[in-house]
Amino acid sequence: MGNELFRVRRPFWWITSSIYVEIDGKEIGVVHRRWHLWRRVYDLYLGNKQFAVVENPGLWNWTFTLKDIDGQILAEIDRDWRGFGFEVFFFQKYHLLILT
Repeated sequence: MGNELFRVRRPFWWITSSIYVEIDGKEIGVVHRRWHLWRRVYDLYLGNKQFAVVENPGLWNWTFTLKDIDGQILAEIDRDWRGFGFEVFFFQKYHLLILT
């Protein structure tokens, strides 16, 4: 086995969730999910400072927009839909990352 570089921890959650990134037991980053009825919104933190927000406009939409604190778009993450047959019978998923 190799050396552990960092650890990603996701405790049990009911409605909103958080994911913690740790190096040598010290928390360096956190992702908090904000509750919304149909949208997926995530707040990204480095240490105690929020540096970005990931937003998704709707329940079945696979495009996520990464924005900085000022609301400027940093990137978009989009899922490349390959058709019903591929999605159901194969485990190959393709995502596109568009940096601005």
